[in-house]
Amino acid sequence: MKTYREDLTNSRVYAYLSSVRLTILLCIGLALASIIGTVIPQNASYEHYLSHYGDRLTGILRSLGVFDLYHSVWFIGLLVLLALNLVVCTARKFPPVWRQVHRETQPVTQSGLQKWRHTATFLFKGDSVVIQEASKNTLDRVLGKPIHMIRDGTMLCCAQKGRYARYGPYLTHASILVILIGSLVGSIFGFRGSVIIPEGGRIDAVELTRSGASRPLGFTVQCTRFVMAQYPDGTPKDYRSELAIFDHQDTRVVDAVVRVNHPLTYRGLVFYQSTYGSDAELTLSLHNSKNGKVSKIRTKTDIPFVISEEDGDRAMVMDFEPDFQMPPEMAQAMPSPKRGLGPAAQIVILRNKGVQDVFWIFKGFPDFNNNRGDIYSFTIEGYTACPYTGLQVVKDPGSPVVWLGCILMVVGFILSFFFDHEIVWVALRMDKEGETGTITLAGRAVRHPASYDSRFARVQKTFKEELAPFLSSTN
Repeated sequence: MKTYREDLTNSRVYAYLSSVRLTILLCIGLALASIIGTVIPQNASYEHYLSHYGDRLTGILRSLGVFDLYHSVWFIGLLVLLALNLVVCTARKFPPVWRQVHRETQPVTQSGLQKWRHTATFLFKGDSVVIQEASKNTLDRVLGKPIHMIRDGTMLCCAQKGRYARYGPYLTHASILVILIGSLVGSIFGFRGSVIIPEGGRIDAVELTRSGASRPLGFTVQCTRFVMAQYPDGTPKDYRSELAIFDHQDTRVVDAVVRVNHPLTYRGLVFYQSTYGSDAELTLSLHNSKNGKVSKIRTKTDIPFVISEEDGDRAMVMDFEPDFQMPPEMAQAMPSPKRGLGPAAQIVILRNKGVQDVFWIFKGFPDFNNNRGDIYSFTIEGYTACPYTGLQVVKDPGSPVVWLGCILMVVGFILSFFFDHEIVWVALRMDKEGETGTITLAGRAVRHPASYDSRFARVQKTFKEELAPFLSSTN
């Protein structure tokens, strides 16, 4: 009668869960999801998605969880399936490998060794005990300490090398599981947020990326100075935030500079330089040619405002530049080359019918906006701007676990691709007269037998050189 475990092991579902085909499909799915998560910005504002994808596509992508892809149900489901695939595959294939690695070496027959793919036979003449000792010494130098046994009058020596390399694939499986566990720990007990600090300003909490809730830091961070260096053409060369950290008693405890790829770590929190800009408050003049109305609007960047109650249209200042820098190729094409065009604002109109319109307006060129041929035209009446730094704040307690998984993965790859379980047998048998006999040398590599030819040739050459005084001929 079959046991429950045997029925489970032989089931189609169990076989499919442990198949390489499922592993490949899951890896392809995760790779495609990662590409989507890279192309589409994650956890941006809803207005950002509306301005880039429109109402209909934004709704579809939002329902699929694409804007928070790495926390979506289907992405987590792929990870769970991959973990289950690795566990089932390991549970099915690892126990026999463990038994093979740790079981005692069983004696073989000389005729059985001759059926191996890599074999060599030597005829010898001399004292068999001396020849056997020389064979053991040679095996010891080539592979490691051999074991010695006698079976049916045949003296046998066996040496093995790299037997633990057979654990390489399973160590790689385990490393992936460790990485997944570390990611889960970071997702549950960690957080990711962002904060905008005006130059000279202070913050003591961050806005969480996923929920938008405010999370206290337990200390205060001040941006004492923000510095940006530029190339001669006006493009950013480097930007950095000079920060000061104060404890709950308002004592200055840390001074640090945060730059791109040079974060600050404090109390388990990592502060990354992510963005910068000017926090501008603008006064705009809006002219609606449809009804002839002119209105004044005071607004800040990334804050939508209504421009037509009748049509339900809205607008938003997406970006502001105190001195807009014209691209070099455009400046060179102008009759009078000029880089700085003065204050400029990038505006997006969000129409009730789902149509978006993105454009720039310039304070020094108020008529530039009139060439759009739209019923709405804007001009900049005035502004106040203060530079700010944007920091990403991350707490990830699972990071050490992920690093451990990465180290295990590297070790697993090294064992899998650069080492192999190699076995070499030497069988020595005297003829009836006791003066001559045969030596059978047989070897094999467990995981990469096709690439074992050159290694066995070196072993064979070493044996011939060491036993040359005793050998009479070779087959």
